[in-house]
Amino acid sequence: MKQLVHNLLKKAGFRLINRNKMFKKRLEYLAKYPVIQHKELFLEAYEYVVKLEKYFPTIHFKDANNGICVAIDGLEIEVESFEEFFIIAEIFIDYDYNFLLNEEVVVLDIGMNIGIASLFFSKMHSVSKVYGFEPVPDTYENALYNFNLNPKYKNKIIAKNIGLGKNSRKETFLFDSNWKGNTGVRGKKSASYQISKSKETREVQIEAVSEVFQSIQKENEKANFIVKIDCEGAEYEIFEKLNATNLIKEAKIYMIEWHDEGSEMLEKILVENHFVVFSRKLAVNSGMLYAYNTVK
Repeated sequence: MKQLVHNLLKKAGFRLINRNKMFKKRLEYLAKYPVIQHKELFLEAYEYVVKLEKYFPTIHFKDANNGICVAIDGLEIEVESFEEFFIIAEIFIDYDYNFLLNEEVVVLDIGMNIGIASLFFSKMHSVSKVYGFEPVPDTYENALYNFNLNPKYKNKIIAKNIGLGKNSRKETFLFDSNWKGNTGVRGKKSASYQISKSKETREVQIEAVSEVFQSIQKENEKANFIVKIDCEGAEYEIFEKLNATNLIKEAKIYMIEWHDEGSEMLEKILVENHFVVFSRKLAVNSGMLYAYNTVK
């Protein structure tokens, strides 16, 4: 009877998978790397491991203090969740934040998370400094740890344990160590935090983006600025403030991931300030904007 059911399902076009056999094959494949303590995470990230190997044949994985150390493209990065494997693929394979310029630039990494994008920027010859902003203390400490793994590049990065917004204030964020990249003012609007079973809260410090940007300008006179923003909902108030203070024009390039409220408000501000805008929708509630200043 069991075989009959299997045959009928196959004829109907269903693909049958022996999950135990599949997991065994994956474990055998991953066994070439010294990952024992965090084998469950490694197995969960199997598809990203294979994808990363394809693009980086010399990549290496090993157990680390609280997760898995990924040695990729001359960097070492400790990741603690499936989400962080996804972010590595976004940045190093999909090139979400790649840019090419002949001139020297300063990068503002708003939504630094565990420092993956900041390290990616730090390897670029055109980048003289990276200012990284991460408000959640736990995540900020993870970023500092990753920077210390890379002494060749860490001196380029100035990390600050704050978030940026329209004004200075305290906020309380939902926090789950498995979803650090989804932590922000959007809270339960994030699908990750809707399903999270281990939500905690973290008090964070937000500073006015206009004051911080002006301070960085004073430290880097005549510099060209590139601004990467992935801050889980705060992008709208950041743009509102930058526009109101006329600082929006001070960046040469913006690379923005938007969430929940659509891209129209951000696009309108950029176009009105003489940026060429490239807009890409990732899902119904998120997308990417890339904008180039045609005046500066």
